[in-house]
Amino acid sequence: MKSNCKIVQISYNEPTSIAIALRGIQTVVLVPEIEDQRVDWVNQMVDTMAQENVVRCILISSIGTDATEKEQLNRFVRTEDKVKGSIQRWTILREGFPFQALFYWISMIQDQGVLGMSIKPEVEFAPLDISNLGDALVSVTFPSNRVDPDRSDQDQDSGHSEQGTDTTTVHDNAPSAQDDLERFDGQIYTLTGPETITGPKLVEELNRMLNANSEKNHKARNASGRQEGDVPTPVIYKHLTRDEVRAYLIKLRDRGARQKLVQRFESMDLLGVHGALRLFRRATTAAFGTLRAQSDSSSTASSSCQEGDEEHGKDVRSSDASPKRLQLPEEPFEPDQPGKPDEPGTRPSRHLTPQLEAPNDAEVDLVLDLLDYISEGRATFQSGDLEKVAGIRGANAKNFFEKYEQDFQQPEKRP
Repeated sequence: MKSNCKIVQISYNEPTSIAIALRGIQTVVLVPEIEDQRVDWVNQMVDTMAQENVVRCILISSIGTDATEKEQLNRFVRTEDKVKGSIQRWTILREGFPFQALFYWISMIQDQGVLGMSIKPEVEFAPLDISNLGDALVSVTFPSNRVDPDRSDQDQDSGHSEQGTDTTTVHDNAPSAQDDLERFDGQIYTLTGPETITGPKLVEELNRMLNANSEKNHKARNASGRQEGDVPTPVIYKHLTRDEVRAYLIKLRDRGARQKLVQRFESMDLLGVHGALRLFRRATTAAFGTLRAQSDSSSTASSSCQEGDEEHGKDVRSSDASPKRLQLPEEPFEPDQPGKPDEPGTRPSRHLTPQLEAPNDAEVDLVLDLLDYISEGRATFQSGDLEKVAGIRGANAKNFFEKYEQDFQQPEKRP
């Protein structure tokens, strides 16, 4: 099977570049930028999609669209309305509060032994692993690669769908790909995790993982004759005010805090450029095999994929950054300066993904709005939509902390 996938460049300052990138494309996966210009950029993108006769749009949105009084969440309402009013066929995937947002709290966890959020301790919510958003995206973009609904519960409990030609079973009586596509048309899916949890319960799972990891390392030290290490200090949950959380998130931009954000992430922006590229890479890899990425030297980026007579998929993103080639999230990390693996600016060889960036003002406001929305008791539900779309229950807190245990691990104290 021959694939033709590449990174192409656009700029919102050059509308013609958007039109050229969209020409001949039937399906667009649209992930709005978390920037102050988000709504304007989406409007421009969608107008160009309509102009270029794009047939189908899959929009990544967010929970909280019923909280129109919250500015950042209201912006998702406006982007949804624009897509629904302009594109013939559309599907909306609303992302629940992402587990990966907890990466922003690693500095607090490691320095203070605290997970401090503005969510009331007794309030439940159902966080979503971003990789499961990727599973849903695969299912609605390339339905022939959907998860087998009859696979074992053990596979589903893993929270991750192993999609591709080797693991996907398509039954003789399964609906056609076109029927599956039409099934998703005009649908809004709210994607949550498989279980509700509170802030203190999150900390319980984190401490359980840290203790298990400490015990494992203790056994390894004894086996090798090395000295016993420190027992991890238990992390506690603390209810903070919105202003306290804001101050903490903004402080992550300080140089020292940035270096702790940290040299070992297998993550992505919440909904940033790298996140969009990673989700699209995951989708195209599941559908077509290995993605061979190319890019030119323009100042903004998008990605497209074409496969014979298959329906085209496209993820169009933009960022007015310097004309530097974007590094895909699963490419080897290349530090600007050579150095030892654990020095700032470098990454251990076992992690081959970019660093998490400190949140900009719009991202800070979005996180705060989401935390407020949750604390008001408006996100206490498990939607079940992930299972409807992708055939999986998704990852829970235990799965998440086990997957990223080394990122939350407390640094060893040295004499």
